[in-house]
Amino acid sequence: MNRRNDAYRFLSTLYDPLTSPFLDPVRRKLGRMLQSEGICSILDICCGTGRLFECLDQGPNQLIGLDISPSMLHEARKKDLPGTVFVQADAADPPFRTHSFDAVVISLALHEKTAEQSWAVLQAASRMLKPSGRLLALDFTRPQARAKSLLAHLLIAAVERSAGKEHYQCFRSFLGLGGLDAFLPKTPGLSIIDRRSFRSGTMELIIAQVGELPVG
Repeated sequence: MNRRNDAYRFLSTLYDPLTSPFLDPVRRKLGRMLQSEGICSILDICCGTGRLFECLDQGPNQLIGLDISPSMLHEARKKDLPGTVFVQADAADPPFRTHSFDAVVISLALHEKTAEQSWAVLQAASRMLKPSGRLLALDFTRPQARAKSLLAHLLIAAVERSAGKEHYQCFRSFLGLGGLDAFLPKTPGLSIIDRRSFRSGTMELIIAQVGELPVG
């Protein structure tokens, strides 16, 4: 893919200004979780403009962002983040050895994909993790039965609708299936160890670890 036929060509320059006020507080919390674990290597799948890495107070030894969009990666590389490499590749087929990373992050990407694509991305992410490595998946979820949550969901849905018919259909299908809960508990080799809710219950983070957890 080149920038001329990139679906994100026009959105890429607007993405940070439009989304940072809403998403940066969540990104910073996610960054603090990663740093508190002493993680040395992170792969951010579907990294977009690389904003998550920009929100880290202090980066680990190895930071790699992967995205298929050359326009998004162009914006990411302009940030000139020390120790960070951005790679253009398909999220379902990362060009790295298996068991290469302490942590893999998939942030607000699965809702843009079909169920089949989401399965492929999660299976690839699982392969990239070292033994006992952690997958952090953040995405939208169905709103809670509270006015603030319902209002936030309506705003999110309006933004998703503006991204185009295909994008919105994937978003609706993702939530209809149950969001991350339709995928993470069934991904081979991963065990869920924690989950957290953000933005009035419209976003959920699920943390999974490679390997079976001891019983009892």
